Parts: sequence; C-alpha cells; structure tokens
Amino acid sequence: MPRDVSTIPHVSPISPPSRTSFTHLKVAPDQPVVGRSTVSTTAIASSIQADKQACARDIEDARPPASPQSTSFDLAVGQGRRSSEVGTALFIQDYKDTRLWNATLEGDVNLVVAWLSAGANLHVTDEHGNTVLMAAALYNRTECVIALASLMTPYEINRARSDGGTALTLAAEEGHLETIKVLARRLTPEQLNKASPDGCTALTFAAVKGHTEIVKMLVDRLTAEQINHTRTDGSTALTFAAEAGHVETVQLIANRLSAEQINHPRHDGSTALTFAAQRGHAETIRVMASRLTAEQINHACDDGSTALTIAAHRNHAEAVKVLASLLKSDGLLKPRSDGATALTLAAQEGYAETVQVLSSWLTAEQINHPLFNGSTALTIAAQRGHLETVRVLVGQLTAEQINQSRLDGTTALMFAAGAGDIEIVKLLAGRLTPEQIRRATPHGSNALTLAAERGHTETVQVLAEHLTADQINHALADGTTALMLAAHYDHAETVKVLVDRLPPSEINRARHDGATALMLAAHDGRVEVVRLLLNALSLHPEYINAFAGGGHTALSVAAMAGQLEVLALLLHALEVSGRAASTPATVDYSTLRVAGSYGHFGVLLTWLSSGAKEEFADTFFEAFDKAHRNRSMHPDVLLRAAETGCARLVGILLRRGANADVRRGDGLSALDLAVSNGHLCVLEAWARSGRQVSHQLILDSLQAAQGRSRAADRQPSGTRLDYLEALEEKMTAALMLAASSDWVMLAEVLLLNKLQALGAAVDAGNALGRESLRLAGRRGRFSELFAALSSGPDEQLTKTFFEGFDAVQRRPQNHPSALFDAAKAGHAGVVLSLLARGDEADRQDESGQCPLDLAVNNGHLSVLNAWIASGREISSQQIFNAIQATGRYGGPMHFDPLQAVDASGYSVEVLAQANGWAHLAAWLLEMKLETSIPE
Repeated sequence: MPRDVSTIPHVSPISPPSRTSFTHLKVAPDQPVVGRSTVSTTAIASSIQADKQACARDIEDARPPASPQSTSFDLAVGQGRRSSEVGTALFIQDYKDTRLWNATLEGDVNLVVAWLSAGANLHVTDEHGNTVLMAAALYNRTECVIALASLMTPYEINRARSDGGTALTLAAEEGHLETIKVLARRLTPEQLNKASPDGCTALTFAAVKGHTEIVKMLVDRLTAEQINHTRTDGSTALTFAAEAGHVETVQLIANRLSAEQINHPRHDGSTALTFAAQRGHAETIRVMASRLTAEQINHACDDGSTALTIAAHRNHAEAVKVLASLLKSDGLLKPRSDGATALTLAAQEGYAETVQVLSSWLTAEQINHPLFNGSTALTIAAQRGHLETVRVLVGQLTAEQINQSRLDGTTALMFAAGAGDIEIVKLLAGRLTPEQIRRATPHGSNALTLAAERGHTETVQVLAEHLTADQINHALADGTTALMLAAHYDHAETVKVLVDRLPPSEINRARHDGATALMLAAHDGRVEVVRLLLNALSLHPEYINAFAGGGHTALSVAAMAGQLEVLALLLHALEVSGRAASTPATVDYSTLRVAGSYGHFGVLLTWLSSGAKEEFADTFFEAFDKAHRNRSMHPDVLLRAAETGCARLVGILLRRGANADVRRGDGLSALDLAVSNGHLCVLEAWARSGRQVSHQLILDSLQAAQGRSRAADRQPSGTRLDYLEALEEKMTAALMLAASSDWVMLAEVLLLNKLQALGAAVDAGNALGRESLRLAGRRGRFSELFAALSSGPDEQLTKTFFEGFDAVQRRPQNHPSALFDAAKAGHAGVVLSLLARGDEADRQDESGQCPLDLAVNNGHLSVLNAWIASGREISSQQIFNAIQATGRYGGPMHFDPLQAVDASGYSVEVLAQANGWAHLAAWLLEMKLETSIPE
C-alpha cells in the first residue's frame, strides 16, 4: 500500500555550497547580480589585466612578515584574520581560489574569467564537496556557468559530490531552466540521467518540484526507459510527480511512457496511480488512468490495496468518482487481502459522500456483498455508529437486505441497539417488521436483549413499542430475558420500561435454572431494581417468594448473598402482604442455614429486627460453626446488634468470644450504642456474659429509653431473684423495672448499689458479702474471689462464687488467666473447681509455664493436692520441687523428702495429713512404700 505523507523522503539530499567569510566579498544567495553583460574577448582581457594588478596589490598588502615557513593559506589569513573566519573545511589552496569562489557567488563573470586567467583553481571545493560550477548552478549565475562550463569536459561538468549531487541536479531542483539548458547542451542523455546513490536524477528532482519546463526539456532528451529510471525503492519521476499532484508534469511524463511503464510498481507494489489516489489528486488520476486498462487501474499493492480502496479509505470522493467511472460496477468490489472492499472501508470510516458515490454504481446485491465473516457495508456502518452512512445504504436496500446477518447471526440493528445508537435504531426499526426486529443469534441474543443488557433505556423503549409482551420477553438459549439482564446489571430505568409493558406472570418468568428477575436482582443487591419489581408484583404476593430450582426463593438468595438492604425490602413486602417473616410460608430453617453457612451475620440481625423468632439464631450458628470452624466474626456484627437492641444475639456473640471493646469510626463501643439507644436488655446480656455494667450505665440507659417513650425493646426470659421479695426498702424505679423484666443481672447491680447507699457493710463474713461474691461469680470477676480468700481458704466462699458462675453457664475458657492466678496464689479450692469445670490444665503462659509449674515454684502443696484430686498426674520431681520451695525443710539439695522434717519435727506426710491434703498424703505414702524419689 502507498506510504503515508510523513514517510516521503526529501528528494534532494544536496547541500548548498559554502562561502568564504571575507565580509567584503559575501553576497546573499538572492542578491541580484549587478553589471551582468555578455562576455567579450576585449572585456575579458581588460578585466584580467586590471584584476591581475589588483590581485598583486592585494597579495602584497596581505603578505605577512617574511618567514620561510609562509604558505598560500597563510596569505589567505595574513591580515590578522583567524582561520576559523575563513572556513576550516574549505580546501582553498591560494588566495586566487578565494577570489574566484566569491566572484562566482556574486555572479561577476568578468572577475571569474580574470581569476581563472590568473591561475585560480577551477575545481576548488568547499566542505561538502561543492565545486565552483555547482555554486554557480545553485544560485543561477548563468553567465558564470557558461564561462566555467566552457573550460570543463562533460565529465567535469557532471562531477558529483559525495552524496551524488551534481551541478545539473542542483539547478533542476531549484528550477533554473536557463542554467539547465547551458549544462544540458554539453551532456549526453546518459549524463543528463546520471543518478545519485539512492537513484535520484535531475528529472526526479524537477518532477518532485513540478518544474514543468525543465521536465519537458529533459524528457525530450531522454528515452522512455531513461525517463522511467527507478530509485532504490522502485520509485520513478512519475511516482513523485503523481504523489505531489503536478498534473502537467505527470502529463508530460506519461505521454512518453507506455501503459506498463506508467503502472510500474515500486517494491511494495504501489504505483504512481495508487500514490495519486492516496493524496486524492483526482485530475492526476484522470491523466494516468485514461492511459490504462481497467485491470491496470485496479492493480493491487502487496497488501491487496488498489487505487480505489485507497482513495475510498481516505475519503477522497472526487478521486473515487474518477476511478469508479472508469472501473464500472464489476471492478468496484475488488477486495484487499483482508477482504475489505472500497465500499466497506468507506462505510467503516463513515464517509457518507464516498459511500454515496460507490453505491450509485452498484446494485443492491453488490452493495450488500458480504465479507469473509458475513459483514456488509451496512452492518459495519451500524457497528461504528455512522448514521449518515447508514441512511445512504438503507435507502438502497430492501428490508430483508437491511436485516441480513453476519455468520455469527448479528445484524445491523443488533449492533446499533447494543451500542445505544438511538437514531440508527429508529432508522432501521422503521424499515423492519416485528419478526425481523426480534431476530436472534444462534445463542438467542437479539436487539432488545443487547440493549437491555447495556442499559440503553431509550433504545429499549423504541424497540418495545414495535413488539408484543411475548416478543419483549424473548428468551436466550438459557432462558434469560431482557428483563433479567437489565435486573442483573442494575439498569433500573430499563427495568421500569420493561415491567410497564409486561404482565406479572411474564415479570416473574423463570430461566431454565428457575431464577427470576427478582431473584437475580436480590442476589446481586440491586436495591432500586428490587423495589421496582416488588411494586410491579405487589398485587401478586405469591410471586414475591416463589420457589426456584433447588428450592430457593428471592428471600433465600438475598440471605445467601448477604444483601441486607434487599433482605429488609423483601421482608417488608412479605409483612405487608400478610406473610410474616417468621411463618413457614415465607421462610424456613434452611434459609437461615444458608445465611449461616455463608457467614452473613447481617442477615440474622435483619431477620431478628423484622420480628422473626430469636430461636432462629441457634440454627444460624449451627450452620456457621459447621462451615467456618476457625473463622472469627466480623466486629461490626456486635456493634449493629447492640445498636438495634438484639439482646440475645449480643449474648451469643459475647459468649462466643466476640471482641467487646470494638468501636465504630466515631469511637462508640457496642455498650455505648446500647446505652444511648436505651436497650436495657442488651445491658442485661452484657452483664450475663460476665462483663461489668455499672449502676450509672443502667440509669443512663433507662433515661434514654424513657426519652424514646419506651422502657425496653424486648424482655428476655429468666428467673427473678428470690431475695428481691425479701427486700424491705422501697425499690427505685430502675430496680422495679429490672425485677419486673427478669433482668436478673441488672437487678443485682441495682440491689447492691441500693444496699451500699443504705450503709450496709459488705464483707465475706455476712450474707450481703456472700451475695456480692455470688454476683462476682455471675460476672466472672475472680479478683473479688481472690480478695475474699486472701485471709485464708474458705470452701463456702469458693462454693458461693461458683454458684453464681454456674448460674449464667459460664465456661472457664472465657477466663484464661483464672487458673494461673489461682495456682500461683495457692487457692486450691478454686483450682479444683476450675479443673472440675473443664479448664485446660496443660495451657502455658507467655513464659512457657503451666498452672502446676506456678504452684510448684511457689511451694503450694495444697494446689498439688487439688491437682491429684482432679485425677491428673503429677511427677515425683514436681512434689520434690514443691517441698523444696516451701522453705520449711532444710538440708542438702539432694535429700529424701519423705524423711525430711521441719523445725517443729513434722514430716511432709504429717503436714499433709494435718492440713487435710488427703490426696497428697496418700501419694506420699504410696511413694514411701513402693518407690523412691529420684535425685
């Protein structure tokens, strides 16, 4: 294919000749030559004599002080001028050569002849290799050219620089006709056509610049073969003239060439005609094409491009018109290597005028001629969104031709609908029947489904106006409809257009897998689409929660995907329709299992907030534990549950290890949210989980609840405290509320605060102290138990604490440090109670010690007794270390603890029996009888 404009090289690599830096001799290239006259013998002789005398004077004046090393170059710079001012690249051997060079540039033929007679070098060159003759030819010093050329042989006249430029090519490029005539008379045709290394001749340069007279003179001297001389890339003078659009130059050259020579291809297959077509030079094309046959006009480049496809692709309508008139209809459809024709290329770019020109020479069948993939000019123009081009083509085609499909089944209407080109859609749909509009690909896609999928609402509306409800609900191969696609991709406006034209039964139409538009929107969280579909189905609630394949409903898929806002919309719609969220008609435990297996806690929270039974939480967590054994709960769940007052969910989350200290972005914790919203029930759940709830927090929450004109959101079940009935003092409003609501933990907090206000002493020796300890057990505050036991072991206090601990079904695992603290402090009863409740005896602290190690290191033999009593093993070395750690038994490091006695003379065995450490005493006895303690 012809090259682009930017790739055309400068056709003249010739550089202008250098000039000397003698300022009094410089002449600008465009300065007119003064004193030009015909050179006569008398004038020449006189001029030479005068110039000799002047030269002698100048040489004498310029001569430097005598020196045996002086040269002619020294004379040239002898007047104090630096060599750089002369031009270091000039090979000037004598001052005479400089005078000759400058006389030539000034066009003073008399001085030129005079200096030549004085012995100046005729062949002096500058840094680029330019001779005096080249300088004269370049600046059109014709008389100087005559004088210089008369002294040269043809070979010297045609002398070339290193880049191949000659005096003739310089003059040809600049258009100096008279100079060309002078030189041409002294050269043969072969010398006239001398080429540079890249193949350029004088004719090439003249043709590029459109110097018609020079071209005429040269072609008259040259043969056809010489005229059609090719450059290294295969270009000819005609190629360049055609590309530049020089009509007269092209005419002159073409008249001397045969048709084959006119159509001579370059190495890439391009010709002068294709270059002219690329530039859109219609008249140039006309000149050359009139000499060619239709087959030659339609010559293809290496890529299959012809002059016509090139002109059409570049929207050169006049050039296309000339070529089409010569080729007629049969030659207009010749394709490129990729199958594209002139018409499809013009349609692709949206060149309506060019399409109009081409289609005027074609029949409807030829206009709709398909490419290898079935594409036509119309489908291509529609795909690219070229409205005017589509309008031109549609005006010449029938409805069947307009709806002609590609090999993949797509039509022009489908392309326009998919792209949302509403004007093209209107134009095409106006020419088609409803059946043609709903035409589908093998996969079932049609114009409406493509527009709906991309959310082109106006396009959908235009197409729907031509279709019935059944046609609008046309399904793809898998049963998907336009409504489902719009719902899935969240095109709410498109959904609105479609549901307005469909009955409820069609709105709720299911795919092959049973999914409906509502289910797809619910699964993807398309809130506005769900709202639109629910409004459309409001009179038919049976469709809202209809079952799909696999037993799913819109409600269950929303729960599965964790789409909380959609879930709330669906639950509200079911409630309004009389189908409550807690009834089997709308939801069963399987839906909760789905939500639990996906870990969507928000679904459970939304469900509970909508009035569903709280027992659903058990089902949810069963599924969660089964699917996510090691997964932690999202911290936002506890915050949202506390804020909405879901007390049971709060309790479950706290018992399952949720982080109670988590805070929102504004710094509020879950407890803060419960208090600020007046959810006393959440405070009760908080206290039951063993966490502290102060008297002030309860009063603040009560005040917030009263401010909202409600006492509590819900009342959890529980057992009233028996000791509340025995209280003689009048209860405060908060205490009465807690008691009447069965908020046991809150009642206890208020009770203790009330009794303390009355001045009752609180210690471990009275009933109030024991009640306080029982309350500490409920809250899991082991520090209060350890404080009560600080004066000595007390089995009753430990039992009272664990009564409260067991009342709220606490687990030791929720208090990981309790066993360590008890073992270290020597509280054997607490250690035994924790071990009996399943605490892990083998756990280690940060230093790698287990609870037994702490007891041993601190010499707590009572803890070792409790350890043995719990059924756990203990080594003789641990007994030995514990005895040693008590500090009661002296002696060497290696001694028999069974024989050791303290200061009072009591052995370890006697001490164990005296303190009631029956299990330790039995162990020591057994060791004494059967084993020996290792060293």
